[in-house]
Amino acid sequence: MTNASFLPRKLIIFGIVLPLAAFLGYLLSSPDFESLMLVGVFACVLAMPLFLRWHHLILLLTWNLAMNLYVLPGNPPLWMIAAYISLGITLLSRILDKHKRLLGDASVTWSLLALALVVVFTMKMTAGVGLRSVGASVYGGRKYIFILSAIVAYFALSTQAIPQLKVRAYAGAWCLGGISPVFSHIIYAIGPGVWFLYGFFQADYAVAQALEDLYSIGGVKIGRLTGFGPAGLAIFCFLLMRFGLRGILDWRKPWRLCVVLAAVAVSLLGGFRSISVLFVAVAVVQFWLEGLHKTRLLPGLLVGGSLLLVAIAPFARQLPLPVQRCMTVLPFMDLDPMVSSDTRASTDWRVRMWEVVLPDIPKYLWVGKGCTANATDFFLANESMKRGLTKDFDVAMISGDYHSGPLSVIIPFGLPGVLAFIWFLIAAGRALVRNHRYGDPSYRNLNAFLLAYFLARLAFFLFLFGSLHSDLIIFVGLVGVSISVNRGVCKAPAVTAALSAARSPGPLILRPLRPLRPLRA
Repeated sequence: MTNASFLPRKLIIFGIVLPLAAFLGYLLSSPDFESLMLVGVFACVLAMPLFLRWHHLILLLTWNLAMNLYVLPGNPPLWMIAAYISLGITLLSRILDKHKRLLGDASVTWSLLALALVVVFTMKMTAGVGLRSVGASVYGGRKYIFILSAIVAYFALSTQAIPQLKVRAYAGAWCLGGISPVFSHIIYAIGPGVWFLYGFFQADYAVAQALEDLYSIGGVKIGRLTGFGPAGLAIFCFLLMRFGLRGILDWRKPWRLCVVLAAVAVSLLGGFRSISVLFVAVAVVQFWLEGLHKTRLLPGLLVGGSLLLVAIAPFARQLPLPVQRCMTVLPFMDLDPMVSSDTRASTDWRVRMWEVVLPDIPKYLWVGKGCTANATDFFLANESMKRGLTKDFDVAMISGDYHSGPLSVIIPFGLPGVLAFIWFLIAAGRALVRNHRYGDPSYRNLNAFLLAYFLARLAFFLFLFGSLHSDLIIFVGLVGVSISVNRGVCKAPAVTAALSAARSPGPLILRPLRPLRPLRA
């Protein structure tokens, strides 16, 4: 005799699950865009319980992942989808539970809202969003989406507190996602049989490698593996965040220093001069924040670094060409002439573009140029460049890729965008400084790293290379993790005690009642 309590479960399996599985199999048998969209919708519905439980952790995991969701128009990165889902769940839980407290900092919040308002106003005054992926006749709207999505991601990240017992695990997951660009090279090396994985992993790094394999400079192929640059930097940042420079330089645990040196060596294979400068900048700021400049480590490191450079100098030409390209920032190195020529051409290309762009700044002081450009302009610029009728930087200039952080703010968004962005930088820096000074001592290394990387990245953005639509997610991620770890912005102990005393009602003092005076006739 069948137990009646098991009938509903069997009915669900045979009546819903099996037909649904057959339908999904039919869709996957002839994959097209509509079929993949339906499969993606079903997958999101089935994954909803996971998002309800772990949406904040999923956001941290995907923050630095070089992965896209190819089933959606424009191939948005995975962090963007996770940010919208996480913020939606957070707001829904706040509506259902009025006693739930959301974290944040008022100054950072208002500055980002002001920046979002400037972006929306610029879109309204120019050509609109302009998403070519959905059929628009202009390019560049993707940059608007990235900026606004980075602001959404900040609110999704900073409003939730990371559990105290899982701070190291969550922060490590957020940092080590930067290793993922290496998978683009691995997929390329395996061969065409697995190239379908580029539907999930970003193919930009593999495309750069393929161009390096096809083209050469004077018969010399540099062979840059661009994905190894951010991957080595991610490992370096993880170790700084976990152990600090004091822990890395601890002679009793030499494996830490060995891993750091290996990460630096791996990152040099990317051939980015800027990555090597960023390594030094982060290490110097962290060294100062930890107070190591007051110890005997400072002269020891200066002498050791100088001896290492002197030892490497005679063998510089025997190093791999991508490593030599990173070392062109050192003026006394004897490097391959083709590598030096390549770096000089790259620098000259940027300087020539800046000389043309700088006189146009007064035109866009009040209302920015925006991020969009007409498709016809792109076509004509490409064809003219092929025929040698225009300059080699015209396409980058039309698309707004100025390779300069300040220019990527003032030209697209004018003076209002500059003021809003400066407001955000000041507010974010203030929050990071306070959390570093007054935060929990157990998070000392983490808070020092967040502040050091923010300052180094800011200098990198202002003076070397930067773009608002791609770098804003880095800045908001640093301040968002700091607020989430420290449960807000910490205050000085004296200020906290004064505020607590002012808010407390104090002891109740009972005084004897005075006798009533007799009434006069």
